[in-house]
Amino acid sequence: MAFSNNVASLKVDTVPSLDTEVAVANVSNAVIAGNEVKVDYSLNLSYVTTADYEIAAETRLYRDGTLLETREFNQSGSTAGTHTFAMLGTYVDIAPATTTSTYEIRIITTTAINVTSVSAVSRNINLLIF
Repeated sequence: MAFSNNVASLKVDTVPSLDTEVAVANVSNAVIAGNEVKVDYSLNLSYVTTADYEIAAETRLYRDGTLLETREFNQSGSTAGTHTFAMLGTYVDIAPATTTSTYEIRIITTTAINVTSVSAVSRNINLLIF
């Protein structure tokens, strides 16, 4: 088992840069080719908005720089304020080689209308290796 728990807020961008990935959590561990690696992750995205906002974002899971999974998120609303959204995922990977692999979560904002900033909060990732 390997894990990374980051409770501190990570400011992703003052005005979200569109179509730019930002790494928010990672963990490394030794694996043997053929191991099943269960990856669980969770984080909160906190967007500060003005009225009539629209947000589209993705969380992306990588192993050693190879994209494994993408989860999309879309939200809009009429109220200004800080809006926090949970991003959760579970993925089972098969280790392709005997090595030390790094699993990483990145976020990317693809639409940000009336958004002034975004932060990733309570960033957690863990691995169970079978």
